[in-house]
Amino acid sequence: MKMKPFKFTEAAVRDLLFDPKGYWVSDAECHGLRLHVGGASKVWYVAYTKPDGKKASWKLARADVMKVVEARAATRDFLARVARGETPWVKAAEGEAKPIPTLGEWFEGEFAPWYAAGHPRKGNGVVKEVRHELHPLFSRRIDTLCPEDFEAWQQRRKAEGVRNTSIISARKRLNIVFNRAVAVGALAANPLKDVVRLPDDGTVHVRYLSPDERARLMAAIDRLPRGARVRPYVLLAMNTGLRAKELTELEWRDVHLDGEAPSITIRAEVDKEGKASILPLNKEAVAALVAWREVTGNPAGGARVLGVKSTATVKHDWNILRAAAGLDDFRFHDLRHDFASQLVMSGVDLYTVAKLMRHSNVSMTQRYAHLAPSTLRAAVARLEGLRDGQEPRGGDDDDD
Repeated sequence: MKMKPFKFTEAAVRDLLFDPKGYWVSDAECHGLRLHVGGASKVWYVAYTKPDGKKASWKLARADVMKVVEARAATRDFLARVARGETPWVKAAEGEAKPIPTLGEWFEGEFAPWYAAGHPRKGNGVVKEVRHELHPLFSRRIDTLCPEDFEAWQQRRKAEGVRNTSIISARKRLNIVFNRAVAVGALAANPLKDVVRLPDDGTVHVRYLSPDERARLMAAIDRLPRGARVRPYVLLAMNTGLRAKELTELEWRDVHLDGEAPSITIRAEVDKEGKASILPLNKEAVAALVAWREVTGNPAGGARVLGVKSTATVKHDWNILRAAAGLDDFRFHDLRHDFASQLVMSGVDLYTVAKLMRHSNVSMTQRYAHLAPSTLRAAVARLEGLRDGQEPRGGDDDDD
């Protein structure tokens, strides 16, 4: 398949159809820029001529991580180096200085494979997130990156409406990249090191159901045609704090309803942190599971409890349900926040809530602390009377 050169745009590149046989397309605006479209990828290349007259191509990056304008800039830079007599396509011999890669080349060729291999559960997800943040800089030589680039990055993300807490989290992931670059000698110093850190604005999204909203939600489940299917995972999320992915991958072999302590097991391969854990079930969760098991005909142990293949189904059903209940600003993940919030407001201590939420750090649970003013008042009230020689209120004779 051969196509005439045309002016590349983001939309035009996106609309090019994949072909297992592969084909080339040239840019009518930038001499030398070519795009190879394969069965599952689109990759930028520079077409150039070597000093001996032989024609060759040099791989830049995938089109999903390098924009058209960046590919053109990288192409012009490459061809300019060739015109100056440089040979950027030649690998350095042992003992010679190696060509300095662009950030995109180093990220895709060195960092991404290394990180994904070392973090099989979450590596690809982190790489994808970091790629999204860094791709505007991918055409730059890695050694030209400076603190000003990332000052600008922070300000751009703030202008886009991203919260400080989210930018701080993204910055931590970028630090992983540049600390690795320093460790392997690709950079002399981390360009983020001298960038002023944004203050934590504390704007963490915590949304929970009011009594009225809870009543409207349950009423909507009762009147929806698919209410019987939605009920078990809504009630499980509300009473266990399970994430959507954990719910969809929950199997009947993980559910233990017999005995005096019903529970569910979260397998390590399902858990966000890769740790197996056992969560207790209350009466409402047990009743929902028992009823659902009868509806589904007592399936085998390896069958999925909800019978759905992805979180997309859960979230699709949830969007229909929340619209029917008038909860336009309530995400499915907010049921997890509701679980923690209701526990705190009922007087459960933050340490216990952290254990039930399976937070890797109790500081993650601090976002719910403001919901427990009465519990905090009761805690300090235990000190009343100490100066008068009385026993602390509510104190026990514990041996430490």
